Amino acid sequence: MTQILSVSATTAGYISDTLKPINKTGRSPYVEQINRQISIKKEIAKTQGISRTAIETLRDSSAIGLHFMKAGENKQPRASLEETKQAYQEAEDGASAS
Repeated sequence: MTQILSVSATTAGYISDTLKPINKTGRSPYVEQINRQISIKKEIAKTQGISRTAIETLRDSSAIGLHFMKAGENKQPRASLEETKQAYQEAEDGASAS
């Protein structure tokens, strides 16, 4: 094994050139313009999708809320006037018999 104590400037330059990342050539302006248009269309579609989803969620949640608000309306058993009078009479008779 050999230990290097010094390196010449030329050798260091060659080594640093090989370690540098390769510069990519730039895209043409036409390709850049098309790429920007595509990304703008994607953003518009994304926001429209979000607003559609929000509207559907709002519509669904409103329907569900209305369902729960009306849930207890007609659940109570209804009795006729005669049945109500009879129930009160039985309750009074039961209280007086005790």
